Amino acid sequence: MVVSDRFNELLEKILVEHEKKLDEHHHQGMDLMDALLVAHRNEKAEHKITRNHIKSVIADLLFAGTDNSVKTTQWAMGEIINNPNVLERLRGEIDCVVGKTRLIQETDQQNLPCLQAVVKETIRLHPPGPFFVRFSKEGCNIRGFYVPEETSLVVNAYAVMRDPETWEDPLVFKPERFLASRTEKEEERREKDLLFAGTDNSVKTTQWAMGEIINNPNVLERLRGEIDCVVGKTRLIQETDQQNLPCLQAVVKETIRLHPPGPFFVRFSKEGCNIRGFYVPEETSLVVNAYAVMRDPETWEDPLVFKPERFLASRTEKEEERREKAIKYIPFGSGRRSCPGENLAYVIVGTAIGVMVQGFEWRRIKDEKKINMEEAVVGLSLTMVHPLKITPVSRTSNPLTF
Repeated sequence: MVVSDRFNELLEKILVEHEKKLDEHHHQGMDLMDALLVAHRNEKAEHKITRNHIKSVIADLLFAGTDNSVKTTQWAMGEIINNPNVLERLRGEIDCVVGKTRLIQETDQQNLPCLQAVVKETIRLHPPGPFFVRFSKEGCNIRGFYVPEETSLVVNAYAVMRDPETWEDPLVFKPERFLASRTEKEEERREKDLLFAGTDNSVKTTQWAMGEIINNPNVLERLRGEIDCVVGKTRLIQETDQQNLPCLQAVVKETIRLHPPGPFFVRFSKEGCNIRGFYVPEETSLVVNAYAVMRDPETWEDPLVFKPERFLASRTEKEEERREKAIKYIPFGSGRRSCPGENLAYVIVGTAIGVMVQGFEWRRIKDEKKINMEEAVVGLSLTMVHPLKITPVSRTSNPLTF
């Protein structure tokens, strides 16, 4: 009785909160409980809904969902244990994205494509509700059978999600079917001038990235673990894999933040304005110091430290902080005048780094403890004072293929 009373108090508290929201927002953005409360308040309703009715509906939904979640979790753990390769890849992804010092949080899941794929594949093979009912709104013919209007139809979701015409090896647990495939249609390539214009900058950015990665073995380990668990060890990384590699994306962004290929860019003022006490006349040439903006300690924590994790979604970071960083991250300019080759640059640099990390171990030249990351501005480009010199050593005796 004590548990029952406390649960009733909880539901009553939730109802009161929803009633306040309804009174304040006048039925805007209603959820199921709001709709039930509106029906409860309708004195002209043919069937009167009481507060206890609403509580019963919510309780049924809550406990029904809990039971299905438990069953799905059991199915998932059974499949994972029966497939050690899936367990290894999944654990590797979690270790490289979340780390080994804290538990996974809900907000981490957007950066864990393997985990998402395991859940989806479990539900495909073992749906908690294998059948569901629908009603035909009008008469129709289905494969020679006439279905009259308002007929109850039982949909066999179990059979649909094991249909061999749709699913390759439908009875096999293959989470990778829910990861973006390198064989899926890609977007059309950018114009050739974008490619050639960005080649030099892409090479320089790749050098900066490899230098930072080699100087930070923990980053190299996490990045290689992510690539191995998402792409595997039998083929090379492709451009289309990058959406499933948040660590790789973060490494590229952090490299460009610390070492922007173009540390300055020029804009023109369309009209006169005051900036911190200085009057800027109309049509004045303005040089934006992107290098300084992306190392501003008021925006970036430890701005001189290579920390790719700052570009991974954080459970503690507030929305305002994320928005502020997005505004201050300007390696390609911003607004309508931003570089049109931005996305192409991410793809080219990300793929190059991914292939080099995936396929090789990297050794420094003799007597060099760390890569020298001293910078120099040549023209308008940021380059390494000491060109990168490292030796590749193949990670596997069997060459990887595309």
